[in-house]
Amino acid sequence: MAPREAFEAAIVERRLDRNDRAHQLFERAGDLVLQDARALHEFAQAKLKLTGPLRRSKRVLDQQLRIRLLKEALGYLERVVQMDAPKARHAWAWFDLGRAKHWLGAPRPEVVDAYQQAVALDPTNDRFAKALALAESDGGGGE
Repeated sequence: MAPREAFEAAIVERRLDRNDRAHQLFERAGDLVLQDARALHEFAQAKLKLTGPLRRSKRVLDQQLRIRLLKEALGYLERVVQMDAPKARHAWAWFDLGRAKHWLGAPRPEVVDAYQQAVALDPTNDRFAKALALAESDGGGGE
């Protein structure tokens, strides 16, 4: 499969919540993903989704994989918020950045700041406001 085809297929798989397959396809698309804010955000979201089942595992290797996926997602999300993209994309990237930081145990002000950025970009989104309120109350806000 050519990188462009893998890129498009990965986004479809991600939207269908088939994150394992999406992750493989995003990797196959290579550098093409790094140049596109939408694809990079979707790739980060796939990584975040893949950490869910690992959260409950007691296996050391699963926890190491979880941390690696979270750190990779964090790096991609930090890149997305720097890229030229629609306001809504930036808002969701900041929200996901807050979640990733929370799950990695980042200092609370960093988590709060990420959610504040999301709320500033889309003050009507209840999910962003709820996550911010939880983070500010020291409840994390990581969903």
